[in-house]
Amino acid sequence: MKGGRSVANESLRMDDYIINEVLCNYSNMVYRLALSQTKNKADADDVFQEVFIRYMMHRWFNWLEQG
Repeated sequence: MKGGRSVANESLRMDDYIINEVLCNYSNMVYRLALSQTKNKADADDVFQEVFIRYMMHRWFNWLEQG
C-alpha cells in the first residue's frame, strides 16, 4: 500500500503544479474577458470563479474515471 500512497501523493503534487500553472497563465485573460463581457466587476468575479471551478471539476471527474 505504501507504493500506492506514493503514486497518489505524486499525482496530487502534479495536479497542484498544473492548477497553479493554469491560474498563472490564464487568470488575467479569463478575468479580462469576463469583465469585457459583463461590464461589471462583481459579475466578472463570479464568472471568473465559475470558470475555474468548472475546470477543477472537469479535472476531478477525469481523475475519477481514470482511477
